Amino acid sequence: MLTTQQFANLCDTTKKTILYYDKIGLLKPVLTTINGRKYEIKQVLHFQKIVLLKSFGFSLDEIKEIIQSNDFNQIFNNRRQKLEEQQEKLSQKLKLIQRYLHNLKNKQFLINPKVKTVGPYRYYAIRRKGRYVDINHFDQELSKLINDTKFKRIYFTIFHTSNYAPDQCDMTVAALIEEKDPKQYPQVEIKLIPKQKVVSYAHVGSYRYLSYVWQFLGKFVQDKKFCPNPDYPDREFYRIGGLVEKNEDKLVTELQVPII
Repeated sequence: MLTTQQFANLCDTTKKTILYYDKIGLLKPVLTTINGRKYEIKQVLHFQKIVLLKSFGFSLDEIKEIIQSNDFNQIFNNRRQKLEEQQEKLSQKLKLIQRYLHNLKNKQFLINPKVKTVGPYRYYAIRRKGRYVDINHFDQELSKLINDTKFKRIYFTIFHTSNYAPDQCDMTVAALIEEKDPKQYPQVEIKLIPKQKVVSYAHVGSYRYLSYVWQFLGKFVQDKKFCPNPDYPDREFYRIGGLVEKNEDKLVTELQVPII
């Protein structure tokens, strides 16, 4: 039989760790007496099992459940899937960083917008005032009004408030119309954006810092001396949007600044 300190030494850890594992019921001594706790040598294997599971990112609470269930096959399958998802996210972020570094190395802007001709666009529209974080909610509202329950259309937002207004923005929430004879819906307008030239940038990733990306796009337009079209406000298209894609790293948002 081993004392707590002797057992900790064999496990190459601290006495404090062993006592804590006892306290949370993760690694109990085989015997507790007035003289202290007693451990068996074979319990070192139990401790190493904990170390192994910790190395794969499991919390102590999760490890406790795993050891009790002893279903390692299911546990490691689930962990593999989670790690693969994390790997994909990291790969996407690495590609984005490489793109930024390439732009900076070539003395370009952090982002690399393009000038192109777009349209004409016909679209379903509802006018709303609210926060930027409410846009997804407004898109869902529009999708119900036009019976697009499976979100097959491409949604976009037209910003009528020209300055940065994350808490109270005047905007048109819209969905592209591709059919020749679109159906009319109550409370929904059908509008048209004519063929026009825009400065466009495709942002891949979260909406959380889109306002920051808009700042770079605005600086690009200013430094290149493009003249914004006063008749048509800025807009963002959710090419792969949050209504259909829950992984925010896979979202694709096209930012458009109409120019003359």
